[in-house]
Amino acid sequence: TNGSYPYLLPASAPVGSDATGQGAPVVRGTLVFVDPAAWEAVAASLDELEGTDPARPVHDDNLYNRVLAEVVTDAGDPVTAWVYIPPVSKQAQLRERYPLVPGGEWTE
Repeated sequence: TNGSYPYLLPASAPVGSDATGQGAPVVRGTLVFVDPAAWEAVAASLDELEGTDPARPVHDDNLYNRVLAEVVTDAGDPVTAWVYIPPVSKQAQLRERYPLVPGGEWTE
């Protein structure tokens, strides 16, 4: 592919946001629900794809860490979901190197 693939980074100090997080940058994506009986196999496949050590899903040596985060559906409902984000040790460099994706939709 041409160009850089964007990273999902947690908002450390979102521009224009207040104490409740209102006005924080938005990231648009697809929320996928997995049958709990299939979760172990699905997680193993996703961890391999995302460069995550399943024995250490949060570790500086991972390309991405698998962490739980609260997301909001289009209907406005909060849901706890697994997301993949870069290790904390790499986030500052990524923030400096790559621009914020306007509108939160990297495919636009």
